[in-house]
Amino acid sequence: MRIVCIFSLLILFASCCEKDNSSIIKDENGVIIGQPWLWRTRLSVNSPIGVIVSGPAWYKNIALMGSIDKSNIAYFSGVEINTGEIIWRQDYIEQWDFFRLENFYKVNDQILQIDGRNLFKINIGNGSYLWKIKIEVPYIAQWLSGLDSLFFAIIVESYPGKGYPVESGYYGNIENGNIQLFLIPDMGELPEPDMNRVNI
Repeated sequence: MRIVCIFSLLILFASCCEKDNSSIIKDENGVIIGQPWLWRTRLSVNSPIGVIVSGPAWYKNIALMGSIDKSNIAYFSGVEINTGEIIWRQDYIEQWDFFRLENFYKVNDQILQIDGRNLFKINIGNGSYLWKIKIEVPYIAQWLSGLDSLFFAIIVESYPGKGYPVESGYYGNIENGNIQLFLIPDMGELPEPDMNRVNI
């Protein structure tokens, strides 16, 4: 029984991570331009779509990455950075075929992200959502940051009474996701937009 278990573990490890037997490559000046990778893990099936995770999204030994399943649905993966082993998988907040995790706010083992009208906080260590809500904002979020227990978002909306797009500031509570408007820029008296122009 013990031999069967060991053999099964060896097969599992071999299928999860590959070994690179290549050597270090240097250019004519001795500068290293290629070297073996420590591990390689397949996060997605062959898919015409992708997932973008920009910026350092990790905590301790777990990195948060994006994946695509056989149905072309995007989800998160938590990858052990020393071995390449996939520790956990979590569906994205919406069952979309593509997502971009960027302009997020990271606090220790937590990622706060605003995606359109979806706002959520996820634990990098285990992939669980700490909360996720739909926010009632006029258009979509452009930028997110934070300070201590607050997060700040820039959201594009129409200037009151005119058709000009402006960016307004919102702030919210990191613990529960409550968000509210705190800044609408004063654009002064603006002319009526020329609807014949492509970019108003």
